[in-house]
Amino acid sequence: MSNNASNMPDNISNAEWIRQKVEHAFPGAVFRVSDTRGDGMHLALSIRSKAFQGKTLVQSHRMIYACL
Repeated sequence: MSNNASNMPDNISNAEWIRQKVEHAFPGAVFRVSDTRGDGMHLALSIRSKAFQGKTLVQSHRMIYACL
């Protein structure tokens, strides 16, 4: 059984699930996943990757959303 439509396993946190997806999609990226309210549901992702060079902000956001 999963927590949501994205088939996230029940045995890992939302932050860990995001971390794994970002590491896979953007090898070598520097990033941080922060739990903004301490509830495991309100998360912020800060990421820096060479994959975003030459991309607009919207293009970069689409790349991130695509990996999640």
